[in-house]
Amino acid sequence: MRNLLANREERVFFKDRESRFLLVSAGWLLSEGQGRSLDEVLGKTDFDIFSGARAAAAFDDERRVIDTGEPIVAKVERETFADRADVWVSTTKLPLHDGHGNVIGTWGIARDVTADAELEETIRRHAAGQQEIADLGRRALKGEALEELFDQAVGAAWRVLSSDCAWLVEWLPDAPGAVVRAEVGWLDERKGEPIAGEERSLSAYAVRSGGPVVVEDWEQERRFGRSGKRLSRGVRSSVGVLVGSPDSPFGVLEVHYLQPNAVPPDCVPFLRAAANVLAEAIQSRNAQEMIRHQAFHDGLTGLPNRRLVLDRGEQMLARGRRQHAPVAVLIVDVDGFKYVNDTFGHAAGDALLQTIAARLSSVVREVDTVGRLGGDEFVLLLDSLTLDAAPEIAAERVLEVVRQPIELDQQPDRPVSISASIGIALGQDETIDQLLQGADLALYQAKDTGKNRHVLFESSMQTVAQDRLLLELDLREALEADQLFLLYQPTFDLRTETVSGVEALLRWRHPSRGVLAPDRFIAIAEDTGMIVPIGRWVLQRACQQAADWHKQLHKIGIAVNVSARQLDQDGLLDDVADALAASGLDPQTLTLEITETALMRNPEDTARRLGLLKHLGVRVAIDDFGTGYSSLGHLRQFPVDALKIDRSFISGIGSSPQSTVLIHTLVLLGKALNLETVGEGIEQRSQLRTLQGEDCDIGQGFLLARPLEIDAVERLLKRITVNSPTQTLATSPQPSRSSTRTQ
Repeated sequence: MRNLLANREERVFFKDRESRFLLVSAGWLLSEGQGRSLDEVLGKTDFDIFSGARAAAAFDDERRVIDTGEPIVAKVERETFADRADVWVSTTKLPLHDGHGNVIGTWGIARDVTADAELEETIRRHAAGQQEIADLGRRALKGEALEELFDQAVGAAWRVLSSDCAWLVEWLPDAPGAVVRAEVGWLDERKGEPIAGEERSLSAYAVRSGGPVVVEDWEQERRFGRSGKRLSRGVRSSVGVLVGSPDSPFGVLEVHYLQPNAVPPDCVPFLRAAANVLAEAIQSRNAQEMIRHQAFHDGLTGLPNRRLVLDRGEQMLARGRRQHAPVAVLIVDVDGFKYVNDTFGHAAGDALLQTIAARLSSVVREVDTVGRLGGDEFVLLLDSLTLDAAPEIAAERVLEVVRQPIELDQQPDRPVSISASIGIALGQDETIDQLLQGADLALYQAKDTGKNRHVLFESSMQTVAQDRLLLELDLREALEADQLFLLYQPTFDLRTETVSGVEALLRWRHPSRGVLAPDRFIAIAEDTGMIVPIGRWVLQRACQQAADWHKQLHKIGIAVNVSARQLDQDGLLDDVADALAASGLDPQTLTLEITETALMRNPEDTARRLGLLKHLGVRVAIDDFGTGYSSLGHLRQFPVDALKIDRSFISGIGSSPQSTVLIHTLVLLGKALNLETVGEGIEQRSQLRTLQGEDCDIGQGFLLARPLEIDAVERLLKRITVNSPTQTLATSPQPSRSSTRTQ
């Protein structure tokens, strides 16, 4: 363990019951050790290394963990150092047990979340800026006096950007220099006061260049000089944005700071937005045009909105009928947009949509139209189609430009790569609404068959859509009509080859379609929200069945799948608690399986809910691990107990060397994090032997046992002593090969 920790970058530490350090990682020494070696830290306490307040807080936390046996999960605190900048750190502390289960100390993992804190500040600033701009825009549209709008804009810049001073200076066409029109921060300024020396300073340069102009440190600025007013105030950094067009400038909106390098990196868009509102108000002769533009265009991307798209589409179709030329409608949906929005913030999501809008506009002709229907959904109207402008060719161009990495200000060192799904409808005798409906059905098909592709609408898709609607209507009655039931697939300890538990698998006994596997109806349940009451029923039924088996046969574990929709709601906590209370099931025997993708939909809320679930005593497993977006940092954030290696890696054993390497890596990762590893989808003996050779803990799959009815599980348990080292798979009764294959 000592050699392992010596190579870890994470901040890991182990302490005894007296809070003396037993072992720390190299990452801990580098970030926390203050230059000490490992030998100089071992045996010491926090009081020997850190400030008294910090040491006392750490000691109190560790006493609480030791006394209660409960972990402290992701506690965020500021750490202050004399020789470097303050940082924010998230720390998880857990009880350290000996081989008999006694608490002999604590151990923990910490990570630097300074970037997250800074990102939260950026998001806060962006949200506050949006609110201020929206308020400024409303007041401008109401026709408030310009002087009031000036004061509002300058005050908003001062508040949102946390500056020392903000002002608006006007450049009069028939007078030298500039005058103050609004100011906040330095109360002795007077409106209308000329600013001496301004003709050689920032505002003049902004007018000449068209702006924006950012000065990180006036001491290093060589493009222009600092006016006497800024010099006397001790201004060290500034930013100015032109109000009005370069051809007809009104003035400059500025913010100033007494510290160098204090300009927020995302301040220019906000100042530009405020300046744009002022410019529109000043240019009242363009007010009606501005209002009309807002009515027909998307505010974020500037593209035509649905209203304008419908209008242009009908015009294209009318021309197409006259010229006997079809029109194509392409609906483009961004794959994985929610992940970007949830992970990097709405500002990043907005920037991504703006980039995609520009890229889509770059691949169409002048006669075509690119619009935004809403959210992450765009539309292309292709007019007067020719062989060179075939919709499939245009769709391929769209897929190509969308796939190109996108650099976001919120993630400058890690370009985001995404894809798109496209539905295409072609015609000239239809209405634009009919073409949009057809393209939407084709888009659904593209999404359902793997994304990152385009699909042309066919009439059969209408039949599929109608069938899906009928299935949705039937599903709404399935729970009440007692048509849902559970099968149970055993899992096995791969060291002893004995039964370790079962996983509850949902099935639907449809009155006319027969038994349906989850892939036929779970997506519908997710989309409609019916998955929540269905998931509640599964929890209740599975817990009760497991409790009955515990009383009558053996105490085995039971796993229940939790959907992303359930995980997004706090009601999941009540559902789990109610199921445990009603059944009397030991919480430690219940495992909630959550897919890696679902975990990453909203990491912060998910980590909070999982922490509360863990307090109930249940176990948490990451299902389909290795196929999602999680990282080592995220794994440490989530309080999980097991990793279920996705079946796609298991199926590649023997045919794909990469799969074997990945399995080796994932098992090692699980062991390094003290997590149980589970291999699912085992169908061949070679796959089983490979997992056993890698020391994977648990196995599941058709080779071992198929999903079973309740009576079949009971017969299996009666014949097998659970976790008995003498009961092997070779002697275990195997279910009929006619069982439903879908797991």
